[in-house]
Amino acid sequence: MVMAEVWLGLLQPVALLPNVAFYTVGLQSSLFGLNAHFALGGYLFWIQVTFFSICQCLLFRWFVIVGRKIR
Repeated sequence: MVMAEVWLGLLQPVALLPNVAFYTVGLQSSLFGLNAHFALGGYLFWIQVTFFSICQCLLFRWFVIVGRKIR
């Protein structure tokens, strides 16, 4: 059960798309019940926050590098 939660959690950066997110929320609650759904939501939130943090850092670095080259 825990492995399935982790596995689904790892698959779900895709759930950033709203339609897919609503579909996976339904899938999570039907597969694991409400408790596991909230746990999985926690994984999903953590993955999304991490992903966006990394993207923002990379984007910021890119803007700094490009800005220096332009000047």
